[in-house]
Amino acid sequence: MENPTGCWSDIWASSAMINNAPVVMECSVKDIYETKGFESFICTIDHTYAEEAVLTPEGKVNYHALKPVLFEMPTYEYLRTGDVIGKCMSFGKEKKN
Repeated sequence: MENPTGCWSDIWASSAMINNAPVVMECSVKDIYETKGFESFICTIDHTYAEEAVLTPEGKVNYHALKPVLFEMPTYEYLRTGDVIGKCMSFGKEKKN
């Protein structure tokens, strides 16, 4: 794979990795869902590469440190994640004294 811009690392012949990306996930396409004007890819994650700065002591991705960016299709906006808005199964439950 040619790398004319230097924007990715080509240390693995089968995968291009974006330089300065703290996390890279190598995926295999399992299916393609086609709609008018768009294609959605159904993938499995084969390998995950992460910088130590975004890992917990247990070696898991720390989303508070990483704050991944999501692309929201209908509005064409990029959103930053990472803020806790509640614990699972806690919405709608009131504190009992």
